[in-house]
This record gives sequence, structure tokens and C-alpha cells, in this order.
Amino acid sequence: MLSPANAAGTRARMILREEAAFPLAVQLREQGLPLGEIFSFISGLYFRGKLAYARAHAAPPSGLPGIVVITASGGLVSPDRLFRLGDLREITNGDIAAGAPEYRVPLERDARLLYEHMGESEVVLLGSVATPKYVEPLLEIFGERLMFPQEFVGRGDMSRGGLMLRYAAEMRELTYVPVAGAVRHGTRPPKLPKIAKVVSQTEESQNPDSVKTRRASRKGDSTKRQKPHPFKKQKGAAPKSRPVVEAVILVGIQGAGKSTFYTERFSETHARINLDELKTREREREFFEECLREKRSFVVDNTNMKAADRARYIAAAREAGFRVVGYFLEASLKDAMRRNNLRTGKAKVPVAAIAGALKRLEPMREEEGFDQIFVVKSFDGGKFEVEEMK
Repeated sequence: MLSPANAAGTRARMILREEAAFPLAVQLREQGLPLGEIFSFISGLYFRGKLAYARAHAAPPSGLPGIVVITASGGLVSPDRLFRLGDLREITNGDIAAGAPEYRVPLERDARLLYEHMGESEVVLLGSVATPKYVEPLLEIFGERLMFPQEFVGRGDMSRGGLMLRYAAEMRELTYVPVAGAVRHGTRPPKLPKIAKVVSQTEESQNPDSVKTRRASRKGDSTKRQKPHPFKKQKGAAPKSRPVVEAVILVGIQGAGKSTFYTERFSETHARINLDELKTREREREFFEECLREKRSFVVDNTNMKAADRARYIAAAREAGFRVVGYFLEASLKDAMRRNNLRTGKAKVPVAAIAGALKRLEPMREEEGFDQIFVVKSFDGGKFEVEEMK
């Protein structure tokens, strides 16, 4: 059970504006977006961590949803339910407070319904237990079967989000304890260690001055240097760092040009991990693990639309010492369908599958474990324009 995003914050006001012109807001108005994607945009790291963790570990009884989200006035809602702007406003209006009837009545209604059908299962609250707004109404219904992660005590929202993303990527579970009688306040634990970034030989050869600047700053040298263009090959001293193997994650809907991009940029240096080619997840897993063992650079050429989809590759690659780079291939639904229509046989993807993939898209963020992220624009004739995401 996930606590909601703050619908009164800056990012919420951005996406709720009728005049908002960025793609996510336009899609919310015109086609609708899953609640999980909306709240991930509004809340950022914290909600993305909760959702990724819940998708990795939810184990509901048959017939019940594995994940529900608490809302301000709409009770418990699936993160996969589509909302358009008007519907979203309806469930996010109102105060989330233990004494607010517009919040509490629908929440208790849905919680009782869940309790009646959950058997001996437990409910894990991924949200704050330090205030009564969630604990008071839920504890009355679920009693000792309302649990929360013990590791949350003393942590702030960002720390909890980072913690859950890591545990989801590593397929590990947190320690659940009953909310009733638990210690809900504590000293702040140490900060999570940063995921170390490494510089590949390719990056250093393209950006020697930039790499030198970073090294100088670590030694206390305050000399400022102009950072060269990331895709312009620079002249200068030869790279000194040991080559680092790369894990490249491609993200994009079917028809965005991912396979063509792989062929143009990586086919001579990186292995290709593609589910359509390997046929089964088991074969994909075996080939992926072989690349890790042999320290062979690879490209994951799947849609990889959600953070949870990407997490299975990122965590293992980082653990094995790979540098992780993401490429998002931009494509409108119209362009993707046009390219898809050029395909034949089994290679042609149903239109509904492409549209569905676009709705599931969760933008890549460094917090997932990427060392660098690039945006790729595709043009006819197999041409691409690549720009680093800032």
C-alpha cells in the first residue's frame, strides 16, 4: 500500500495546468496516464522507489491487486489505472488528514473491502508511519497485519526512495514489522553510499579536458577549464584510464529505431541482448550473465519502458563493474506506427501494443544507477542525432 504524491507541490501544479505543453501533460489531457506514472512525475525519487519496490515484491492472494495507492479523496486506487486531467483532480482534491471525511470515508471503505478478501495476508505500508494520517485509519481496520519496513525509521523521503530502488534492483526485501506497538521515530541512519560513477575509455578519449578537470578538482585544483562538446573527438594526451566495459540500456517504443541504432553504433563492439531474438527470458538471463562473467560490453535492445524493467540489468551490471549508459530513442506514436507498417510477418507489432508501451514509459533518471543518459532522435535513412540529457 503506497502513500500518495503531494498534489499541492510544484510538479503537481505543472502537470495539472490546462495550458501545460510538455508531452506528459498533453498525454494526461488527451489520452490519460497511469496513476503510478503521474505520481512518479510529481514525487520523483520517493514514489518511483515505492512503485519499483512494490512491483518487485508484491505477492497478493488470487483475485486481489498486489499494489494500491492511497489518494486524497478516491480511496485505494491501482497504480495502473488510467486517469485524465479531470478525473485526476477529483481524487487529489482535499486534505490528507486523519480527521478529514472526504479522505477517510473512501479510504476506510476500500480498506475494509480489501481486509474482507485478503485472508491471512499482510499489508505493507510504504509511507510515513510517524503521523496519524495513514496509521490511524488503517490500523483500526488491519490491526497487527498492517506492517511497515523497519528500515524506514529515521529516514527522509529521498533516502527511503533510494533505499527501495536499490532493494528492488537487487531483488531483496526490507524487514517488515507490525505498525502497532512499533518504534516509529528514531535517529537518522547514515546516508546511503553513492553509486560510484566510472569513466570509460571512450568518454575520456572524447572528453580528455573534461576528465582532467574532474581529476584536478578532486586534488583541490581550482583551475577552470571549458568543457568540450561531448560528441566531438578531442586532440590531446592519450587516455590514461583502463578501458571500462559498458552496459548500454536502450529505451523506446516499438518502431523508435532501437535496433537500427544498435547496428549503426554498437554492433562491432557490443553484444546485443534482445528478447525477440532470444525468445525466452531464461535464454536472455543466461546470455546476460555470460556477458557479465566475460566482461563483455553489451546493449539491452528491448523497450525497457519502466524503471523496474531496467533495474534488473542495472544493478547486476554495476555490481560486475560495468559502466551503465542509457539511450532514450524519442519517437511519436505516428512515426513509430509508420516505421512499424514497413515491417512484415511476425516483426510487425500490433498498434495497441505500441500505444500501450508509450503509456507505460517512465523517463530514465540518474538515480536508477546510470552513469550517463542520452536522448536520441531518429531520422529516415538510419540517421540519428544524439544529445546528452542534462
